[in-house]
Amino acid sequence: MAQKEISFHILMQYPPFAKAVKENDRETFESILYEAGIDTSLPYDVESVEHRPYPDKPLTFNGPIAIGNERRDEAYIASGLASWEVKRELIRDPELRADLANMGREGSADKAFDKYDSKNYSKE
Repeated sequence: MAQKEISFHILMQYPPFAKAVKENDRETFESILYEAGIDTSLPYDVESVEHRPYPDKPLTFNGPIAIGNERRDEAYIASGLASWEVKRELIRDPELRADLANMGREGSADKAFDKYDSKNYSKE
């Protein structure tokens, strides 16, 4: 299963999330984590560590981060937010899955998904 990490530095900019944290509203908190891609039906952690909220920017943040398993449901896959790893894991064809694992993370691997429709994904 692919791991998903979301920084509170980003989440706290969303007013409903900040309110849920302030009011200790677990239902809203988990709903927002779920929308952001963490499967809240499985165990997840909130840890306070130094991390980069935005992988492509040099900013480091020492604070909470939510860490859990990335969602694998059909709606999340169709949203376009699923990671390359999750897309690859859900491919039913073992040969295609192996080929994609050997390809790079960008370029030809991304183009390979264009050749296959949703029939090649499992629904777990």
